[in-house]
Amino acid sequence: WQSLASFRNKLAAIVDLQPNRILLFDYAHQPQRYRTSRHFSGNRFATTADKLAMYQHAVEQLGAAGYCYIGLGQFALEDDLLVSAREDAILRYSRLGYSCQPEANLLGLGMGAVSQIGALQLQNRRDAASYQAQPELGQLAVFHGHRCSAQEQMQRAHSDALLCNFQVDLQALERRFGALLRDYLAVRKPVLEQMADDGLLALSAGSLTILPAGRLLVGAV
Repeated sequence: WQSLASFRNKLAAIVDLQPNRILLFDYAHQPQRYRTSRHFSGNRFATTADKLAMYQHAVEQLGAAGYCYIGLGQFALEDDLLVSAREDAILRYSRLGYSCQPEANLLGLGMGAVSQIGALQLQNRRDAASYQAQPELGQLAVFHGHRCSAQEQMQRAHSDALLCNFQVDLQALERRFGALLRDYLAVRKPVLEQMADDGLLALSAGSLTILPAGRLLVGAV
């Protein structure tokens, strides 16, 4: 229900508060998942053109207010630990978002919580009745699990490097994953070359670097 005018007012009020970090993202309409949103009318949502205008305004105003763009809609003040972590190449990304903490397992507690333990991904039950019943039976409240394959681990390492550092050392990944990486990149090479032609990234045999013009599109890359 935002308009460009209302968004400008809201953003100005937030900037006045000077929070250390700001996360800016679009509303995702998923009535099949969230019952409370089923009565929302689609014609009340902002148009694509208005959303792009809001995002452009936010990038300009937050930059002018001393915020650095981290990625995926995350902004932080210049003295924030996320900014220094990126400069020191120790920034991390997990299901909880960006972090400057060392890489570690993630244990999710509560209904629907997600855990990441090594190559294993788990999710707890999402309804209260079954979530509470499982521990009473001496069982974990987990209802879904997935052990990531070597290719999925390679894709995660590749994307994490881009999300956190805007670049990836392809030679280092190839030493780790071998033919998996070569096959993975071969399929995507035409799209990456088009992005390179558009000035969004620099692609060589040994590295892939997202250029300043492409950093707001890091998710797409």
